[in-house]
Amino acid sequence: MVNKFKIMFATMLFSLVATNVCLSETLDFSLLRNNLTGMCLDNHKAGCQSRYLPFKGLTIDFCEETCTLTNPVDIRGINEILYDFECTSDYAPPFLSQVLLTLRKNHSGSSDLMFVRSAFLKGIGSSQVSTPEQTWSVVKCH
Repeated sequence: MVNKFKIMFATMLFSLVATNVCLSETLDFSLLRNNLTGMCLDNHKAGCQSRYLPFKGLTIDFCEETCTLTNPVDIRGINEILYDFECTSDYAPPFLSQVLLTLRKNHSGSSDLMFVRSAFLKGIGSSQVSTPEQTWSVVKCH
């Protein structure tokens, strides 16, 4: 059963991207739903890791976090998938956020697959750090 938070998050993100979403029939989300191997998040530049961060199944490694997409929920009528995003860290206890995989029209009119991570709180020591919403392009790994 989908909890109220997931529905509210999906509604908020839909209102955020609805004007930019291209309901493409060329991307079959059912093919990506349970396995993103071969796809990468595009950081736009190298930092503590390379520019392109590869998925292994539904798991991805960031600099100090390993995160897994779980509990996929298909969003009817808009060809999107909402996931829980469970992360473990080198410096903090495990934490949970939400991710929406969506198509968004780019400036040239074609569609880009986007990975939108919800804002979340992460415990660091005895403190709570608020992290804002984050968005990355998802591309085929090079």
